[in-house]
Amino acid sequence: MLLHILAVLGPIFLLIACGSVLRRTGVLGEAGAADLARLLYWFALPVQLLVLGASVDVAAHADVRLILAVLAAYAVAFALGWWLSRGLDPAARGSALGIAVRANGAFVALPMVELAAAQLPTADGAALRAAFAVLLAPSVILFNIGAVLAFRLPHHGLNRAGMLQAVNEIWRNPLIIACVAGLALGAWRPGLLTGTVVGISLNLAAGAAIPLALLVAGFGLTGEGLRGHAGVLAVATLGKLVLVPGLTWLAGWWFGCPPTAVAAAVFLMAAPTAMASVPMARLLGGDVALAIAGVTATTVAAVLSLAGWLVAMGWWMARG
Repeated sequence: MLLHILAVLGPIFLLIACGSVLRRTGVLGEAGAADLARLLYWFALPVQLLVLGASVDVAAHADVRLILAVLAAYAVAFALGWWLSRGLDPAARGSALGIAVRANGAFVALPMVELAAAQLPTADGAALRAAFAVLLAPSVILFNIGAVLAFRLPHHGLNRAGMLQAVNEIWRNPLIIACVAGLALGAWRPGLLTGTVVGISLNLAAGAAIPLALLVAGFGLTGEGLRGHAGVLAVATLGKLVLVPGLTWLAGWWFGCPPTAVAAAVFLMAAPTAMASVPMARLLGGDVALAIAGVTATTVAAVLSLAGWLVAMGWWMARG
């Protein structure tokens, strides 16, 4: 099982390391990294999210209870993180919240779902895949709204003016706009873009998003982020990989969701911090070094935590 998880996470480690090599050798400079962050934020990541949402058959598999369970777990984790991080400066507070509650659903959780589905009877495996596919698009919208709130509220305060500033950022955020557009396409006519010239072009652009994000993360990876925020990283990593999926499991059970649907939600929320946190931190006033350290720390620790969640969810689905 650990070898399967390492096979999923290994390319992430390697590309982060390549980004660090590019910085050390001078192939990529600060100006270039800043340009790449803008390219990711305004183009590559939105295209990826649009394509992902448009491919999902929302009407066929939507489960409101499961979405509510994820929303409840996320809200509790966000509120707890907000309270625990109150002593940090605004930039660090935003990045710490992002580490704790933003998951890498498409590139880590999805392979975990496939790994779990392969061990189940055919019908149960198909149900697990369908539940995850429909949950992913609204969850990405939730993650991006939460990320904007996390980065902007510490700077402006949890008051009317701060909320208005955060809302102003949300409605024009390209990642959120792309998620909503993709989800609308998936609800209206799933697979509309598949096989078309436009769809193929968008898929080519979407394929560049995560490799570029990992290279940008590796470019900024130094010991400073790991050493300077060791305590914050430890708490945020524990929250991301253990507390948040645990809350999701509890909420899914409370809302009466089927075991396979609960497992899909837990795999999503147990994934390490998404790489998109890094370009967002650069552009929305977060602590970039801490954001990069959080991506690295949660990805490394996820080797063990995801193995534990695979075992726990296998037991949960078997008894259900």
